Amino acid sequence: VAAFGQHSGVMHSGSDFYYLPRFAFNEVYGDVRRMRMAARALPLRARDITPADTLITEKSNPPMFGFTVEGLSPKRLSRLACYVSTQGKARLERLGDRRIEVRMAQAFPPGRTRINCTLPEDGGRWRWFGRQFIVPRQR
Repeated sequence: VAAFGQHSGVMHSGSDFYYLPRFAFNEVYGDVRRMRMAARALPLRARDITPADTLITEKSNPPMFGFTVEGLSPKRLSRLACYVSTQGKARLERLGDRRIEVRMAQAFPPGRTRINCTLPEDGGRWRWFGRQFIVPRQR
């Protein structure tokens, strides 16, 4: 049994099989260039992901999002970039060799917000890690 999330990324042997990443292909994100990029993408293996719960409350907004990168030399992480769907490029703080903390400029709006972290590789390939967060709409 497995389930796909609504976030972009590449699955790997350590992926959560109840929250698998995938790339969307539709009228907006479906051109040949994007399909080629996604087919050639590599996983950006992350562990110790915080927060574990992707449901964001008023008290935890914006979330203190962080993760530890596995399997890459620490010096390569200087090229890592993370983007928040509602804010653009985020500020990153590196704690130690491999721990990355993503700092948001403002709280997430109600609904879905995605964070994509990418790292360029040789040959035009990309490592990719994504996470989706949900802020409930107030009634």
